[in-house]
Amino acid sequence: MAGEVLKDFGLKIALPSAVEPVENPLITIPQGNLNHMLPVSFNGELHLLRIPRSRESIASTVTALEQEYAGLGYFALGGRYRLRNLREQVKFARLCADRGVAVAAMQQVNGLTLVKYESALKLSRINITNGSDTEAAVAFLKTIVSAHEKGLVLGDRWTPNVLVKSSGEIVNIDFDIELTGLVSHEFELAQAIHYGSHSVSWQTWEAVDRWYRDGQSYLSTRYNLPVVNYFLHAHQLYQETHLQMNPYSLCIANL
Repeated sequence: MAGEVLKDFGLKIALPSAVEPVENPLITIPQGNLNHMLPVSFNGELHLLRIPRSRESIASTVTALEQEYAGLGYFALGGRYRLRNLREQVKFARLCADRGVAVAAMQQVNGLTLVKYESALKLSRINITNGSDTEAAVAFLKTIVSAHEKGLVLGDRWTPNVLVKSSGEIVNIDFDIELTGLVSHEFELAQAIHYGSHSVSWQTWEAVDRWYRDGQSYLSTRYNLPVVNYFLHAHQLYQETHLQMNPYSLCIANL
């Protein structure tokens, strides 16, 4: 298998003997804006091989990301971001796991980055097809607060990067983006609330709103809530002028 051409992407990568391509997997493999994902078998278990896209191919994504963060006021209030390389993502995922934050296991094998496949649904998918599942949206927000309490800002916490297992457990994936700076915690909480409430069901909107309002006393000891509210309003305004950023807006508008 060593040196086999990965036909999907026209790449030639030497695979170690323990890693084999999976032909015609029975699942849909999502492709990210920053990485290719290739299904492989590692030690008999399904994993996803993350292959970074070229700098040229991600240029438009990076530009859109920076425009969004600027438009939301994140940079103006002292927030910063950068892209983690794959080695840094593996290290960060291990740190999350060590501190009790559920994430998809990542490891490097002979310089290749493997992510263990999780049998779960993306929260974005649940919010489209089963919007009455309010527990998943609230559980997602609780994991964000828990991560912050453990000194971790996950980065890019919108619902396509959140998996929900059949048990209801939340598993975070994709740590390409690192958020730092004075308002990184407030920004990430607002981001999670904003996207967590995107659903075809009003019950989910109400559940997220209730969680935030009922938790004001507790949250105020850990966050600057006026800044969180600022970012919530900024997300809403940005969404209204950039409908392509929100795949649920038309669903909600047509209810």
